[in-house]
Amino acid sequence: MGLGKKWSEKEIEYLDENWGKSTLVSLSTHLKRTKKAVVLKSKRLKLGASTRADEYLTANQVAVLLNINNHTVLRWIKYHYLKANKKVLLYKRRFFLIKHSDLLKWLENNQDKFDSRRIDYLNLGYEPEWLQKKRKR
Repeated sequence: MGLGKKWSEKEIEYLDENWGKSTLVSLSTHLKRTKKAVVLKSKRLKLGASTRADEYLTANQVAVLLNINNHTVLRWIKYHYLKANKKVLLYKRRFFLIKHSDLLKWLENNQDKFDSRRIDYLNLGYEPEWLQKKRKR
């Protein structure tokens, strides 16, 4: 089995700082590495469960990515049909998981509900064409 490209200190630092804050898609895009390579490195660095950076985001993570209040995301789920799965952990902690692709689809169909200027470039993993156009407007 061949070894991949060696990780630089700068890449490791970026992964450590952004694990759990950014999606796996975003991390792998920024680092120019496969999702599998990013997950493997995160495990070696003991950064925590990969579910924190996979294709699902919590409502709070969505709020951070879009630079909005998490109550706004919860309103979108409750009143504006943003698809989300409700999960309950031990000690009855409840949260919503939103699939990355569902979020992108919802954002595209509800462009009047958010300000694209507040979203940092590549925060969503890549810049869809519709988002590029909205930024220009």
